[in-house]
Amino acid sequence: MEKRKLPQHLVRNAGVFYVCYRLPQMGWNATPMTRYAKGPNVFINGKGAERTLRLKVRSLSKRAPVPLGTDSRIDADWVVVCIEVGAVAGKPFLEPR
Repeated sequence: MEKRKLPQHLVRNAGVFYVCYRLPQMGWNATPMTRYAKGPNVFINGKGAERTLRLKVRSLSKRAPVPLGTDSRIDADWVVVCIEVGAVAGKPFLEPR
């Protein structure tokens, strides 16, 4: 069976929704933002909403350097990188800003 490349929007959405699926299992309330909105992709609140964090999710279909853009300012508290999206088991990584 030949391996087909997933469209970019599916890779992006799969990463965002995977993060929104996993974070509640760790005790966070996760809210995805609308597509193509500038800024963070996901807002998360702890139990009781005592603090809110902004996440930027980057999703890649293969293991490659992660493009963060040309601007050195990232308007999120955390960057979550999901690699090998579309594989049997993706590999997410958390990196503080």
